[in-house]
Amino acid sequence: VAAINSVGTGTYSANSATVRPVGTLSISFGTRPIGVALGEPAGTHSVSAVSSPSNTGQILFASVTPSICTVNSTSGALTIVAIGTCRITANNSGTAGYSAAPQQTQEILVSSSSLAGLNPDDLEFLTSASIVGSASYSLSASSSDTQLTLDIPSNALPSGTLVKIYLNKNLATAGQIIPSTSHFLNFVVGWTSTNDGSLPVAASPLVLHAVNASIKKGMVGYGILDGLPAPLGTATVDGSITLYLTEDPLLVVAPTKPGSPTEIRVSSNSGHSSVVSWATPETDGGEPITGYVATASPGGNTCTSDGATATSCTITGLQADTSYSFTAQAINQVGPSDPSDASFAPDVDPTPSPSGETSGGAEGDVEGSVATNTGVRTPSMSPTQSTVAKGSPVVPTQTTPAPQAIAAETESPNYGLLLTWAIIIAVLFLVTLLLTLWRRSVSKGR
Repeated sequence: VAAINSVGTGTYSANSATVRPVGTLSISFGTRPIGVALGEPAGTHSVSAVSSPSNTGQILFASVTPSICTVNSTSGALTIVAIGTCRITANNSGTAGYSAAPQQTQEILVSSSSLAGLNPDDLEFLTSASIVGSASYSLSASSSDTQLTLDIPSNALPSGTLVKIYLNKNLATAGQIIPSTSHFLNFVVGWTSTNDGSLPVAASPLVLHAVNASIKKGMVGYGILDGLPAPLGTATVDGSITLYLTEDPLLVVAPTKPGSPTEIRVSSNSGHSSVVSWATPETDGGEPITGYVATASPGGNTCTSDGATATSCTITGLQADTSYSFTAQAINQVGPSDPSDASFAPDVDPTPSPSGETSGGAEGDVEGSVATNTGVRTPSMSPTQSTVAKGSPVVPTQTTPAPQAIAAETESPNYGLLLTWAIIIAVLFLVTLLLTLWRRSVSKGR
């Protein structure tokens, strides 16, 4: 630098330090990933970004929401941890000629998905439809043994939703989640909003009708979403099933446990056992019923009966003077049904008639049981006592009670008999008192 006046230019100063100009650097993200789902393999989706000027400095990525997602700092590959909003930042610290770029953030929606955790190599694309406006759609697809029809009602999904149907050729996923003897109809109905990558819940159910010769009445169609199964429909006839979807699941049809037996009835044929009978269930769950089990409560004593058409068995080992309830379960290869409604024995008069029948019971009741509206109470009986049902031939009985029978009667007094004796004693006392008063009155009169 030199100063200048009217005389001329002065002496130049010494040279300053060297200064280089610094340019402006910026970052911009690439296309936002859509269809990002919990359970997808790491690296299925990635983020990207570029600098301007291009190829200037190094862009590094970081996750602001590590509980939702993590990211490889250099490649941008995403690892999904949970459902929610994944926020990724991009930074470039600049170069000698460019200052650091302002940080940029991209938000990515992570949703549940029927495709989560599935190997893309196992999926065979069948058909698709793009929802436009409020129109309704009907899609058809088929595999070697199954025909599908998917009906999408008007306004069930937002405009811009892409619906796809895949065949899942790997049944291992279903077998790990749904306990059953077999799994089939392994399809995926998936949809994604092309607007923001979200997976909208249908405003009204999509209806999927499947035809397959292996479907049996009672089989259940499940939707598997995020690794959790939910029943979507039950086959009411052989050969077909209808499912109702509001989310985009992996679809599986499989046999299930049978329905519960109905019309549970109980009768007692001795002091320590009861016969439990039932009507067979309405459905076998798509697998033949192999047998039944009946259970007494309390105590948990059981009896079993083999075969699909069995309708009764006898529970033994019941305790005297105990009230019991009884349930029954049907069993197939998948497992036992839910217990039936509990049944209780009908009221029965425990006093044996001279013929050996139980007096006061309903027709068909069996001697040897004391029944209440809360269960059957089984009194102690001598081994020499015999029991017969009403209407059966009279069987000679030993009327002399055995010691244990006497003990049982002593432990359980006949309150009706005690009341009768109390009334008789009171009447005799009153008569005696009246006679005494009358005699005194006569004596005074003399």
